[in-house]
Amino acid sequence: RLTSSPGLELSPHFSPDGAWIAFTGEYDGNRDVYVIPSAGGEPKRLTVRQAHYGELRHGYDKYVLGWTPDGKKVLFRSWRASFEAWFERLFVVPADGSAPPEMLELPEGGLTDYSPDGGRIVYNREFRNFRTWKRYYGGLAQDLWTWDFSAKKIARLTDWKGTDTEPVWLGDKIYYNSDQGGRFNVWEMAPDGGGKRQLTFHSRWDVR
Repeated sequence: RLTSSPGLELSPHFSPDGAWIAFTGEYDGNRDVYVIPSAGGEPKRLTVRQAHYGELRHGYDKYVLGWTPDGKKVLFRSWRASFEAWFERLFVVPADGSAPPEMLELPEGGLTDYSPDGGRIVYNREFRNFRTWKRYYGGLAQDLWTWDFSAKKIARLTDWKGTDTEPVWLGDKIYYNSDQGGRFNVWEMAPDGGGKRQLTFHSRWDVR
């Protein structure tokens, strides 16, 4: 066991070298981004801004999404620069606490993962993952996009009318969840959106 706080401790992510775990922690009456040695130790606080406490369907403020591929920064989403609860923005903060969070240039972002070289991200522009809707085809249906940091270009990868979410970029493939066929299953595709292929075929329960 690594933590024992009475508050929430959410969304743990190993650093690329496995030495650290980044997470969202609720200590001292506030939610913030923390890191802790994966072998155990004292959590280190990386953000110090008052957290936004809104409706749970919008998710948690300062919600950890992962790491940059070099292991130097923690990626998280937050309301700290948003004009209202529907839109959270993406930030990175040095894992050693040496600087304040830096906001990515995108106007909004949901679940996100970096390409192995760190030059791009794959992400949902919308965040709907804490809502209970299933088989949803409305205006908040999620697609996957890439953002190229050097070219400053966004590209749409999926256009299924339902939900494509929870992206993971591994090697030369992007893995994600899609509810095509009626249930969430794991799919893969190339980073340009080509070669989409279903990998699991559960017909009763959703894969998460």
